[in-house]
Formats: sequence, C-alpha cells, structure tokens
Amino acid sequence: MVPIKGQRIVALAYATAFVGGMFFYSALNFLPTTWSDVYVNDPIQVGLKGLPPAIATTVGAIFFNAMLSTFKKNSREVLLTGAIIMTIFGGSLAVITPDNPKLAVALATLACFGLGGMIVPTASVALLVAPDSLLTTAAALSLSVRTVGGAIGYSIYYNVFVTKLKKNLPLYVATYAIEAGLPVVDAKQFVTVLLTEPTKIASVPGFSLKVLEAAEVGVRWAYALSLKYVWYTSIPFGICAIICCVFLGSTAKYQTNRVAVAL
Repeated sequence: MVPIKGQRIVALAYATAFVGGMFFYSALNFLPTTWSDVYVNDPIQVGLKGLPPAIATTVGAIFFNAMLSTFKKNSREVLLTGAIIMTIFGGSLAVITPDNPKLAVALATLACFGLGGMIVPTASVALLVAPDSLLTTAAALSLSVRTVGGAIGYSIYYNVFVTKLKKNLPLYVATYAIEAGLPVVDAKQFVTVLLTEPTKIASVPGFSLKVLEAAEVGVRWAYALSLKYVWYTSIPFGICAIICCVFLGSTAKYQTNRVAVAL
C-alpha cells in the first residue's frame, strides 16, 4: 500500500472519529432510553424529544464541514470546536432528572450538534490528505473506525449503566413505594413482582394505585441516576478527542480546486 501523505493528520482524524463513533452509537441507544424511561413513556413525546438531537447531528455535520472549506487553515480549530461542544454538553447530560425534560432535550441537542462535527468532518479531513489512489480506502476506514468506536463505546457505557441500574432500581422503587404507604414488610415482594412480573402486581399485599404511581416515579429516578454515569464516562473519551484535535496539523495545502475523480 502507498504510504498516506500527512499520516499524523489521518491518524488523529481517525482517533477523533473513533471517539465520535463511541458517543454517536451510545446516543442512538441511550437517548431513546432516557426519553422513554426517565420521562412518561408516551410514544409521541418520545419521538418529539428525539427529533431535535437527530436534526442537530445532521446540521452539525453540514456546518462543520462547511467550516472546513471556509477556514482552510483552521481545520484543527474546526474539529476542536466540535469536540469541545460534544464533550461539555454530552457530559452535562448527567444533570437530567425526571423533572427537567426541556433541559434534557436542549442539552442533548447541543451535544449532538458537536457530535455532527466529529462523525463526518473527521472523514473529510482524512480524505483531504489521502492520495487519489487511496480515497476509497480512506473513506472505508473512516466508516470502520466510527463503527468500531461505537461498538466498543456502547459496550463500555452499557456495562456502566446496567451495573448502576441493578443497584438503583430496587432501591428507588422500594423507597418511593414505602413513602407512599407500602408496608415495609411487603416491600421486597412488591419490588420483586413489579420488576419481574408486573402484570401480577395487583395481587401483592399492600398494593394500591397510589403506591404503584409512586413506584413508577422511583423507576424513573433510578434510570436517571443510572444514566448519568454513562454521560460521566463519556467525558474522559471526549477529552481524548480534544487532545487529538489539538495536535491535528493544517490541511490547507491539500485543499485545492482540483477534482480527484470526475463523476
């Protein structure tokens, strides 16, 4: 294989894309979980809450790609801006609670706007530097790097989430149910049935609609407090992307009006 000119730029762009893939695929899975389990699980509301982050990702990809063309000597700064936005607002999703749905959507939208600057412009940078003979290879590698990053990132985040949820879910369901009037002696059975066979919950001693509603609130808080560790975990990886962007070289000399392949 012919060596790629500007190998350091390509390597750092792919490293940044790797982190972007980690956040992208995790957002695809955990944001819907947030909309459906932290807040009232209404299909229409879940869809409406997911729409702004999805649009923001697309807008971010277009915006940061346009900035690469507008500021040819500042590709590092362009990607760095996207990485900082993604890291700051992605990490700030940890403040999500069942009481702040509007804030949650706003933070997710801003985080996904920065994410857009990671998942597409990083590939553009790699393609700018790659020689004509390796354009398809560079394009395929950029997609592969994002996908591998997503697989690894989701595995890490999912394990963090499940570990916390196993601890928080029974605790918060029991706490809220007891506060609503469930006898302490019936708490263990109530929690077990609710989490394993919810259709039989009405037969549990101490059951009432008030207790059930309180338990459902406890479920939402358990999810919120478990998901926050996912967003905390994303911060160190975002910082790694920021560091990669800091050391990214200029692509100005590669950005010309020459067309590599005419279609």
